[in-house]
Amino acid sequence: MMLLSRGIAEGIAAQFVRQYDPRRIRRQVGPHDRQRATGGDLMTHREMLRWCEANGGLHRTDEFEVVKQPDGQTLFRPPVTAR
Repeated sequence: MMLLSRGIAEGIAAQFVRQYDPRRIRRQVGPHDRQRATGGDLMTHREMLRWCEANGGLHRTDEFEVVKQPDGQTLFRPPVTAR
């Protein structure tokens, strides 16, 4: 459930649970949660695609602002009307 709520596909989450110790998974999830807390409305690529599919189709990806993070990761800010 911890992985699913963070956007990990069910099959991948099940594989992680079989393959890794739960403590290790929690340690890996921690940085993700901290980033989400400081990133506010920023989304990962997967989250952005899911949002677009749920809100009118993938053509909406053009509406997102691309936000490069200091660690090199690219996140996306949803359109102002979506907030």
